[in-house]
Amino acid sequence: MTKEFEQEVEKKFAIPFAELPFVLRLFDVTDRKEIRNDGTDLYTDFDINHRSSEWILYGVTQGLEYCVDLGIRMVDGRFYSLSRSQMI
Repeated sequence: MTKEFEQEVEKKFAIPFAELPFVLRLFDVTDRKEIRNDGTDLYTDFDINHRSSEWILYGVTQGLEYCVDLGIRMVDGRFYSLSRSQMI
């Protein structure tokens, strides 16, 4: 993540970047082929260290399709996506 990106995120949330609660949200899109954000998406959140360059996501099943968002999950459960992967 670039310094400019970090500053933009800090400004948006008014929280120091290093203190933001980053998560990877793994969506199972096998049956839906898209993320709808309508409360019925199937996903698992993984708390991460944003400084790491690699993460291992457990629970991935062969033959299913997934999409991953890098985002911030606030204490009240709100999730803000910062970046989304291609479907895999």
